[in-house]
Amino acid sequence: MISKNVITYVQSLQQKKARQKYQCFVAEGNKLVAELGDSDWEFEALYVKESFAPAHKSLIAKYQHCIQIVSDMEMERLSGLQTPQDALAVVRMKTNKSTSPKGWTLVLDGVQDPGNMGTLIRSAAWFGFSQIVCSLDTVELYNPKVIQGSMGAFATMPIHYTDLANYLSLQKLEIYAAVLDGKPLRKTTFSKEGILVLGNEGNGIRPEILRLVSNGITIEKAKDSKVESLNVAVAAAILMNAVTQAIN
Repeated sequence: MISKNVITYVQSLQQKKARQKYQCFVAEGNKLVAELGDSDWEFEALYVKESFAPAHKSLIAKYQHCIQIVSDMEMERLSGLQTPQDALAVVRMKTNKSTSPKGWTLVLDGVQDPGNMGTLIRSAAWFGFSQIVCSLDTVELYNPKVIQGSMGAFATMPIHYTDLANYLSLQKLEIYAAVLDGKPLRKTTFSKEGILVLGNEGNGIRPEILRLVSNGITIEKAKDSKVESLNVAVAAAILMNAVTQAIN
């Protein structure tokens, strides 16, 4: 039987303060846990229902030192999901550093919604972007909703948090940004390598960041549209697709 202290600890990792204190986060779901378990991410603990074991024998063997079989009721108490699955892992954080990869970098300035962040990570991986660089006030990577929303893409995508103004001022690549008054997307020419900047859901990109942008891009809307703006994750996917189509 799982102890109350363990349940309290795992539940506490739903909060940023506890994640920062213990340098661990929660990953839930059969597929996500299996993928992380087969990678170089390190589990501090693994909690599974008996139904998980038969199809994941190698994973069970790998984590014999930290695995615990739990009941349906215990998994419900551990889980942060409305509908818990059969596996939950407490995973140790990594330190991700910005690199200078070939290709394209997605830069996020103050994105706050964890669902958007998860989708942005997943889309960046889908469209072949090399890394994501975030402002210091962008939602935390290890937020449970970010982890779930990224559908495992966070595990292989380099993601770094830094002072964006300083980071961008040091770059020699072309910097593109989604803005409301830029060049229409259909008329934009993309370089083989570059940086794409997306801003906060409500306020857009900060002025000090915009001053460093060399190419403002606007996704044109239908003439009779009354909508003021696109969701940041949707806009990013449209622009990343355009980049991929242009350079391949």
